[in-house]
Amino acid sequence: HHAGNIEALRVVDETYAICDQPWRGLGKIPNGGLRLRDHWRQFDAAQKFSRVAMPIVEPTPCRSGDVLTGRIRPTECEYFGRECTQDTPLGAPMVSSEGACAAYARHARQRV
Repeated sequence: HHAGNIEALRVVDETYAICDQPWRGLGKIPNGGLRLRDHWRQFDAAQKFSRVAMPIVEPTPCRSGDVLTGRIRPTECEYFGRECTQDTPLGAPMVSSEGACAAYARHARQRV
């Protein structure tokens, strides 16, 4: 079914509305996130707790935004394989086994 699970899509659409969302390393993405619809506001932690208490933390040395947008290759990052390894990742591209940095690191190990 290339259209996806119709019932699940209906529930998601009834529960969430598309909104602008900040993404770590990328900044605010227009229509890049979901928020609970007004009907579900009573369950919305963002409404219950101050957004000041929930900042988007940008890890200072992490260049994941540059990797994710193709501005640099993982091997062009000065932290790749040094401070940023699969054992001590600095960002999502190294944390996720499917991330670009993790794939580069895995490939480099296989070639040795």
